[in-house]
Amino acid sequence: MKPSDTDPVSRVLDKFRSLEGDIQKIRECRDSIHRPEYSAKEVTLAHQMELACVEACAKSYQDRTQLPRLLDEAIETTWANRDVKYYLIGARRQRDKAYANYEWTRLQWLAENAYSSEMSHSAMAFEQVADAMVREFEKMEAEWKSWEQKFRKPVLELYKSVSKIAESPLPQNLRTLAVSLNERLTTELVDSLQERRNVFLEQHGIQRLISEYTQAVQQLPSEVFQRTSDAAAPPFSRGIFDVRIHTDGVFSYRLYPMLRQLSEDMNRHYESLLLKANEIRDVVEVNLGLAEAADAQEQETLFREGLERAAQRIQELSSKYRENLESVTNKARSSIDAELELIRRCFAREDFSELESVHVSLQRKVQARDVWNRSVALWSRSVEAFIVRYRFALEKVDEVTLPVRRFLGYADEDAAAPQARSRASDYLKETERRLAQLPLIYRSLFSFEPVKDVRYLKGRARQLETMDKDHKRWMEGYFTSLAIVGERGSGKTSILNEFLSTTLKDLPVRRIHVERTVTTRGELLDILKAGFDVPHAEDFEELMAAIRAHGRQRVVLEGMQNLYLRHMNGFEALERFLLFITESANDVFWVVTCTRFAWNYLEDAIQVSSTFTDEIVTDTLGAAEIRSAIMSRHRVSGYRAVFTPSDSSKRSRAYKKLMDDEEARQEFLEKAYFDDLAKWSRGNITIAMLFWLRTIRDVTNEALTIQPVTGDLIEIGDAFTLDDLFAITAILQHQDVTIHELALNQNRSEHDCRMTLTRLHARRILNESEGRYSLNSILLRPLTLRLQQKNILH
Repeated sequence: MKPSDTDPVSRVLDKFRSLEGDIQKIRECRDSIHRPEYSAKEVTLAHQMELACVEACAKSYQDRTQLPRLLDEAIETTWANRDVKYYLIGARRQRDKAYANYEWTRLQWLAENAYSSEMSHSAMAFEQVADAMVREFEKMEAEWKSWEQKFRKPVLELYKSVSKIAESPLPQNLRTLAVSLNERLTTELVDSLQERRNVFLEQHGIQRLISEYTQAVQQLPSEVFQRTSDAAAPPFSRGIFDVRIHTDGVFSYRLYPMLRQLSEDMNRHYESLLLKANEIRDVVEVNLGLAEAADAQEQETLFREGLERAAQRIQELSSKYRENLESVTNKARSSIDAELELIRRCFAREDFSELESVHVSLQRKVQARDVWNRSVALWSRSVEAFIVRYRFALEKVDEVTLPVRRFLGYADEDAAAPQARSRASDYLKETERRLAQLPLIYRSLFSFEPVKDVRYLKGRARQLETMDKDHKRWMEGYFTSLAIVGERGSGKTSILNEFLSTTLKDLPVRRIHVERTVTTRGELLDILKAGFDVPHAEDFEELMAAIRAHGRQRVVLEGMQNLYLRHMNGFEALERFLLFITESANDVFWVVTCTRFAWNYLEDAIQVSSTFTDEIVTDTLGAAEIRSAIMSRHRVSGYRAVFTPSDSSKRSRAYKKLMDDEEARQEFLEKAYFDDLAKWSRGNITIAMLFWLRTIRDVTNEALTIQPVTGDLIEIGDAFTLDDLFAITAILQHQDVTIHELALNQNRSEHDCRMTLTRLHARRILNESEGRYSLNSILLRPLTLRLQQKNILH
């Protein structure tokens, strides 16, 4: 039976009911109830009350406002169950444990409060930094969008104006219209974009943003206490974490490279727009210029189609500006937001393990990439060295075992000739058909005549610089003479014309054309007398005296390959000419042109290069120069080029990675196309343009489809006899020949040579003019490949 409230133990309840939650008072209250004043029952109850109150105080640290309620509940519960335990067993041990638990809870609460205060301060500091970073980017983004809006309005007006002109009747004065449109396009497109690009480059916006972000990161707290584990006893489980270092590390590895890429993207964005703007201006200028020079039937076609394509390109330019701008800014914004959100999550969770993990992962990726690059470089060098040694060993084995294999019948005496891909007549017919199907503007732009517009002369800066330096050295008194060497159609005349119109622009120049084969000194003297305008000279000595009396001169001789004939007595004129160059070098700045195969033969025969101080080679253009030369013509046509993949490109992993990006895929295919084109054309720009035209398919009003360059488009085979091949070789070495000259060259009868030349002419492999036979330019590369495969031409 439970004691009543009037029982003596009720005095214990009364004492504890007056407590306010102070641990010291709880201890004093328990100590005041002791024997002999109180009974054992009362002392035991006091111990139970003490333990219950201490545990209630410990619980209250989860919420300090609940302490009064928890104390009341503890005291009432203990009082209600006061007869459960008559005597407290192990009172001292349980009491010490309760106080220790209370002390731990109190200290943990104090530590947590201090940590929360520190974390709150650090989080506020980070939010200030983050807000500053976002505001700085938004400011830059707003500037870009403001300029885009200012740019678009006049561009749209220009689009409407050009479209209206294209639909109007053909104007009387196309030149006036061309000048007017050129001025508007220059001002509202080209100059406007150039101004904005200059401002972008001068402001260094992205770099400034990175610099300010770096400074903002330095404002972050260097030390933040973070919870590392839930330990059961002091010392408390808090560690020091350097937010600044890890944030800066993540930014350096991920955010800053993205922003630098953004800067490059913006720069390419402006360069691309400027290129397109210049192309639009060129489209209008070239189309109206060609229309002005065309006959009445073609004039209107060139006028309307040219302006319609220009108007469409203007509209595309405006849309492209907005799309590119939104693409780069959205990418940057999402990256910035992602990085800031990562750090916000860490502050919110009071746990920075994710930030640390990202930083460590990025560091390891960079280290792994460096190791991989070094390993790949080492492996590539090893493989290359192995392949070289393997091929050398294989060639030696083949060389040593060849007689044995031939004796046993395992090797043929002569290697089989390459299989023919197509007949020469079919090749010619197919080429002419494809050229005829091209748009009028395209056929006009891709003319095989020497370049007249400097914008199409690409990849010649280094050669022109060498020619300019040589002329200056000659002016200073040094012995200097130039030879411009290259295949037919490789741009010898174009580079010569550019040199004459720049370096020698205001200086008198004599140009001598050797248009037929010359083999004797007398014939050479007649040509030089006419070239130097000294008709009274009886011999080379008198001619030299007249030249020296005239003063220093600049002379260009075109067609040095016509100063010899490949037979026993065919070098007299050439040898005297080379001597004449040496004798007159102090008074004459000589520039001569010569075809590639004639030069190669003369170099082997008489070392012709020793007469010249510099050799300007025109048929070694690389893929980049050929690409620039062709695309500069293509762009002003107003058509787009759509490249189709070759079988090897389809199998390429690099190509497969770009399947979702049409623009990047086209860039990849374009580069691969021109790499192949450079290989097959061997640096000859005219041949490269011919192959380019042969690969065009599916011409629409807007675009041209370009198929890959393959051997099927270039290689030919036909029933060529050895006489045919040697005759073609002679023509390549002399540019053109007569029947008599071929007979001397090959030591054959004129009747046999006539049969050979007329047969090749009938098959359209050769062209004939005034008794001189020359090679059809369309067949230049296929036939040179054929002759080189047979080791006839070098």
